[in-house]
Amino acid sequence: MKNAVLASFYNSIKRLVKPGGTIIAAVSGGADSVALFHLLNMAKEEFGIKIVAAHYNHHLRGAESMRDEFFVKKLAGLYMAPFETSGSDVKKASGPGRGGLEKTARDLRYSFLEKTALKYRSKTIALGHNLDDNAETFIFRLITGAGAAGLSAIPEQRELCGGIRIIRPLLGIKKGDIESFLKEEKMPFVFDSSNAGDDYTRNRIRHSLIPLIEKGYNPGFKETAARTAYILTRENEFMDKCAEAAVKKCVLFSGGGAKIDIKKFLNLHGAIRGRAASHVLGRVLPGKRKISFDKITMIERCAESPFSAELCGGFIMRPSGNFIEISPAAAVNGGERVVFDPRVDGAVEFNGELYSHSVVKNSCSINLTEKKCAYFDMRKISGNITVRHKKEGDRFTPYGMTGAVKLKKFFIDNKLKKNNPVFTDSEKIIWAAKQRSSEKTKVTRHTKRILKIEFTAKL
Repeated sequence: MKNAVLASFYNSIKRLVKPGGTIIAAVSGGADSVALFHLLNMAKEEFGIKIVAAHYNHHLRGAESMRDEFFVKKLAGLYMAPFETSGSDVKKASGPGRGGLEKTARDLRYSFLEKTALKYRSKTIALGHNLDDNAETFIFRLITGAGAAGLSAIPEQRELCGGIRIIRPLLGIKKGDIESFLKEEKMPFVFDSSNAGDDYTRNRIRHSLIPLIEKGYNPGFKETAARTAYILTRENEFMDKCAEAAVKKCVLFSGGGAKIDIKKFLNLHGAIRGRAASHVLGRVLPGKRKISFDKITMIERCAESPFSAELCGGFIMRPSGNFIEISPAAAVNGGERVVFDPRVDGAVEFNGELYSHSVVKNSCSINLTEKKCAYFDMRKISGNITVRHKKEGDRFTPYGMTGAVKLKKFFIDNKLKKNNPVFTDSEKIIWAAKQRSSEKTKVTRHTKRILKIEFTAKL
């Protein structure tokens, strides 16, 4: 078993790693990450690389979480490798809009790994995913619904921002073989008790579904699933290139929207047509919005029998002659108020003044003290934004304060004109324009996406 694991690992590492440099190894303390760290250290002299052990403590399992951290620190010491650790209360951090506990944990862990890579000027982060992970992911996505892209294999390597790569040298090795290898090497590892229960869908797939398939239908199911995912990966890449070529021929992008030539679109093969529609929505809709199957088929149905419909993200689809137009819905102007979707970049006019709005990434270059420009945490924004004048009974929690104040008194104290606009979301006042934003929507170091609203000009 040892020779088979070594052969698979070395075949992968030769493809994934160039001689020299530093590799950040994500080490949780479990079997996969310990095997990864051990194998990397076995190969470091041959490849002239340095290995850093990086451990993120999610603080989800009390004393067991601390045990894992101390274990990895001790393991790093055995190899005289640098040890980096960080952590946070993931359960507390996984509030509304964060995508749940697992996604929050993953986001925080990856952020820590990227920072560690920057600290050591490393371009490579190594993760311990194995062949079983590929099989489990394939089944999970098949059950929850996915096309070829979703059913594709976990990539052996992928690029993050800043030229940093993630590599997975153990993807060709089964979990059982990894544990047997560690036993032969007399390498200890820790066990995560949360993997023993069936609270998570992945655990039920691992403990019940896959063993049932292996016992009753296909003993080599894990290899079969991983191989199928790999085949789908290659076919998906090819289909994507075909779709990109088709989009160039039948779609015109301009003004934040798109125009699809109906005749050319309908002449595409059905498989390419759906992907082309997905590519169009992916380019037009703001952010990394998930493109649903319903929205894709809606465009196809519109080409066959034209109709108008509302898409997501404040965009609408409508027929226009020989084209399907996809564009932002115009801001609703009700005379005394203007309503706009904050997820769609644009500008609104109110009371003879122009305000631009856009969604940007959080960065150290943002000046939060500007009065004519306000920044808001997108996760704390509810619904659409309304621009209006103040009204009787308005209350507001200014930035830096803990309690609400009467907006009328805030205007008087700050010598604001009566026609100074007020920006609200569907629940609260978020900005007394050109003066103070709300404490309830403030940007913090945890903020990922920021809504920026700026006074541009008088008209």
